[in-house]
Amino acid sequence: QLECILYRAQDLTTDEDPGDLAELKNGPYSLHKPGPALARAGLSYVLELKVHAKQVGIIGLGRLPDGWHFSTEDLQLLSALAGYAAIALDNASLYRSVESKALEMARLKAYADNIIESINVAVAVLDQDGCITSCNRAFEELYDISRAQVIGTRVEDILPASVIAAIRGIAGKKDWDIQSPVDIFKQHLQTRAARKLIVNLSVIPLRPAIMPNPGSLMVLEDITERVQLEDQLLQAEKLSAIGLLAAGIAHEVNTPITGISSYTQMLLKETPDSDKRKPILQKIEKQTFRAAEIVNGLLNFSRLTGSEFTELDINHVIKESLSLLSHQFESNHIKVESQLDFSLPPVYGNMGKLQQVFVNLFLNARDAMPSGGELIVQTGMEESMVIIDISDTGVGIPQENLKKIFDPFFTTKRPGKGTGLGLAVTYGIIQEHGGGIFVDSNSGKGTRFRLKLPTRLQ
Repeated sequence: QLECILYRAQDLTTDEDPGDLAELKNGPYSLHKPGPALARAGLSYVLELKVHAKQVGIIGLGRLPDGWHFSTEDLQLLSALAGYAAIALDNASLYRSVESKALEMARLKAYADNIIESINVAVAVLDQDGCITSCNRAFEELYDISRAQVIGTRVEDILPASVIAAIRGIAGKKDWDIQSPVDIFKQHLQTRAARKLIVNLSVIPLRPAIMPNPGSLMVLEDITERVQLEDQLLQAEKLSAIGLLAAGIAHEVNTPITGISSYTQMLLKETPDSDKRKPILQKIEKQTFRAAEIVNGLLNFSRLTGSEFTELDINHVIKESLSLLSHQFESNHIKVESQLDFSLPPVYGNMGKLQQVFVNLFLNARDAMPSGGELIVQTGMEESMVIIDISDTGVGIPQENLKKIFDPFFTTKRPGKGTGLGLAVTYGIIQEHGGGIFVDSNSGKGTRFRLKLPTRLQ
């Protein structure tokens, strides 16, 4: 019986490897006398274990009984054992190395996945055929679609044809083998849930050095709210400048208009009905009233600040405004439907000005439905804002006019039927209340105005 102890190369201390073995190259089967350190461990012989000339360990042999010697068969058996043990140790070392690298790769992948899942921009990976191979949570939320529905879907089935054409036009390719980044800014999209969005879109080719046939990365950033805020800021600056100008013009024009109107009325009183000049005077009087109406509109437009604000029940303001116009709605065959949330918190504002906002919007809805229709007024909460939706089934607003409707003096009504100040004043009042006003409309499909007002708590 012979005691054998197997040592891995990494288990040997510096005084055992390689110095203790360097002088023991005297046997055909690499059987050596141990150095001092191994001898102190009770070993009589050591057998080196090598793979491709690299030492991976040793077999330590205990003391032989007195008078015993290694036979040729013993040495052959030990040599075979050393060969198998060396391979086993080397394989175990390789397995541990591969396992360690696999764990590191899994950790890095989980880290990268966590970053992609945590960012608030939509990300999708496309293969060279334009199929989506993966996406993040933000992509699901942006398109109102589950990840299971997205994976394997061609990007042409997700993005509008106009966007696909723009990407291919910039990339100069008809397929998805994109070689350089493609950027498209302020692109309009519509989701499956009919949400209209404005996004910045980028398609970035993945590096082929990292993976074969890598495809590309598609990134979509929802900038809808940012664009709306930018538009509101530009509109507010425009209105501020026009308001100063309007105030000066109104005061200058008001004096001569008042004089013309007064003298015309005096002449009318002194002119008999049979006088042929009386109809002319009546037309002058009518036009001075019209001019006075425009001047008053300018003055109201320039006086959008300095009002007293109190806590208000927005539903009460809406009902009061609808009540003022109930006869007009009835005579124009317009059905009014109110869907009011009476659990809303109060808003902080000026009742007179907010009533002016609603009356302006209700009158616009009436004018948009000359043959009758339906007016729907809804209230609710969205995050910390009170929402008021005013929808009609009227003629709608052409897309080319949507960005102009809040400009002073812009109107699509025929001459004499509107000053073009109603929506400009409405916009200014909502801005004064710290809110926002948005419009969604298409020709022939009606119009929806959405108002957002902060609650009293804000």
